[in-house]
Amino acid sequence: MSDREKLIRYKQNIKPYLRELHELSLEAPSERDLLTLEATEEVRKNSKEALKGRPVRKVRIDFGEKNTDRFKNYVANLHRVNPHPVYIWISKTNSCGLYAISSLLRFNFNFSFDVIKEGVIGLLSSDLSDTFTLDFSYDEKSFKYELEIDICGDHWALIEY
Repeated sequence: MSDREKLIRYKQNIKPYLRELHELSLEAPSERDLLTLEATEEVRKNSKEALKGRPVRKVRIDFGEKNTDRFKNYVANLHRVNPHPVYIWISKTNSCGLYAISSLLRFNFNFSFDVIKEGVIGLLSSDLSDTFTLDFSYDEKSFKYELEIDICGDHWALIEY
């Protein structure tokens, strides 16, 4: 993709991207806080390599369960074993740059189902040792909103829900 195409995609996506990040973060995202596209791509490459072969855990819950005390305690336990800052990765990240929050505890797990149309949010520890992917969808057979969580890494995948 040419620099001109990247700039066009950036300009098209930056305002909605910041709105989405604002809903997903308990910190106030701004354009100046975003990593460059080059740095974002470097994190992507390095994280793929760093997470290869690491432990994996999958959890499937009702979408609303992410707002319960049980889930909050789970997140607190994840933070306890890896308190590093966390990158938020959504589809517009690829055209606008990664955004980091100070810890997993600063992610807004109370986000609404329609926060992003793609329904996938990735959280990556800044030390690249853990990732937490939220994949939310509506099951038309059961008429339920569901949340599938994929956890991978040296610390987070070892914690049971």
